[in-house]
Amino acid sequence: MSTTSAIIRHWILNLARECRGRISDVVPFVEELHLNVRKVPGATASDYAAVFLDLFDSDAIRVRFRDEEGILANRSDLQTVLAARLQLPPISRTRFLRKNGPSTDPPAIIRDAPDLGWELSSRGGKEWESLALPDWRRFANILSDQESGEMWSSNFDLLMAELGWCRELNGVEIDRSTLNLEVVHDCAITYWKILPIVHHASFKCRWGEHGLLKGRPEPEWFENWWRSRHNWYTEPWMLSGWPTA
Repeated sequence: MSTTSAIIRHWILNLARECRGRISDVVPFVEELHLNVRKVPGATASDYAAVFLDLFDSDAIRVRFRDEEGILANRSDLQTVLAARLQLPPISRTRFLRKNGPSTDPPAIIRDAPDLGWELSSRGGKEWESLALPDWRRFANILSDQESGEMWSSNFDLLMAELGWCRELNGVEIDRSTLNLEVVHDCAITYWKILPIVHHASFKCRWGEHGLLKGRPEPEWFENWWRSRHNWYTEPWMLSGWPTA
């Protein structure tokens, strides 16, 4: 495997470290703004497509039909979708919607193009960890809606800090009288990663004012802490061997 292919391989695995991905976010155009990533310098859409197939062949990812929950796709399905998407113009879906408004339908050639969802397998997760070197004690995961929420972390102090700043960080007002804490063994901290001990919080909540999105100046110490929350693993572009632009 070439150095570029190895870098793209890790880059793709990194996309799904917390949430499942979509082929359309990468092929034929890497949605950098939507994904909040840097694309691999010099990599083409065909390069990304070839690595997706390599990842599937090595059982590092699983691929699913997006409109049929739980139904796995096979290699032929993936190959067909990739081939079709490589024929599309390299147009950013995110930029199109921002320019024309969210209620504007993208051109039919983009809107109706085939797509697949994909996710890390246990093997793919281990491969990602071998380079990203995640510190799971610095990771917290939250899910919430307008009425209730849950949070998980292997670090109790981090969990409590995240809960305490939940309004500023996630726009969620927690009803502390409903907060329930428990320790869970062999718990899935993400959809693919299981940790031996995880602290779990459940609570009632409502959407609050998201301070960091309102444009109000925040103290430097808070901004630094807020950014540091995402430094629990090594980004692909921070690794040695990342190509220069």
